[in-house]
Amino acid sequence: MNILSSLCLVVTLFLASSVHAQDYVRFRLPQGTRLTVSGHTYQGFDLGEYRELLLMDEDLRYLTALHATDSTRILELTTASNEFRLALASCESQVITLSAERTRLTDLWREENRLRHVAEEHPWAWVPWGIAGAFLVSTITLGIVLGLQ
Repeated sequence: MNILSSLCLVVTLFLASSVHAQDYVRFRLPQGTRLTVSGHTYQGFDLGEYRELLLMDEDLRYLTALHATDSTRILELTTASNEFRLALASCESQVITLSAERTRLTDLWREENRLRHVAEEHPWAWVPWGIAGAFLVSTITLGIVLGLQ
């Protein structure tokens, strides 16, 4: 138990010293001192405050470049998003068109299939085919006989 409490104390001391070392508050101007010279008021800074101003300037330059990069990336992503929306709309319209075509072809196939079954179920369906076959055989035979003479 003593080891745990001493470990907590050491960790607390190290954390407290690192927290106190961070005296720079991001995005807040240092307080400085107001100076009036010849009727004009100026804001004066000591070396520590000037260091904070330099850190702020460095952050401003870095974040300005980062903002420009992010704005460009956002514009690219917006353009890509719009292109994907157009592609999606095109695909959806193709799906609708192809579904309608599939339905139309399926209905045509069903109708043709129904008509074929009706034709096959006719009791005298062999008669026209028989006549057509006999006509074909007689034509071929006649052609051969005439061709041999």
